[in-house]
Amino acid sequence: MNSLPVISEENINPAAIPKPVDDVQGDNRWWTQVIVLHVGTNNFGHTAEQIAGGLKEIIIAITKEKPSALLLVTTLLPRGLNPNPLRVRNAAVNVLLEDIVIELSKTNANVELIKIDQGFILPSGLISRKDFFDFLHLTNEGYKKAFENVHERAKSKLMDFCC
Repeated sequence: MNSLPVISEENINPAAIPKPVDDVQGDNRWWTQVIVLHVGTNNFGHTAEQIAGGLKEIIIAITKEKPSALLLVTTLLPRGLNPNPLRVRNAAVNVLLEDIVIELSKTNANVELIKIDQGFILPSGLISRKDFFDFLHLTNEGYKKAFENVHERAKSKLMDFCC
């Protein structure tokens, strides 16, 4: 039976070492063109201000590393069948996030906010199982509803680059 090689500091697997892709075509096709940032809903125990502050730091780090890439920042989704404190907190993060993106887009026009949280809360205040199978995670239909605008914006940017 063949055994896998022992990996140690002296015997490093070369496939595990990050290496930039060589641009053999010379047209920058391997450069990052679009980044989607969708994080924050699982920050249990954090305030809206703490979550938004963390998101701001992530946005700053990404734009510093990839200043020419389009950074699409998504709002947090509502959660829970009924109105609840986490849903209120996520909505508060979204208000703060909008201000943060407006502020940061003054120095980097490649930062955009896409509101994906719209249209999920029914007039009764409930969330449909058609959109969130467990009232937290999206269904296929929910993903289509939430991320359609993200997809269209990313596709538009990529078409500008290639065509």
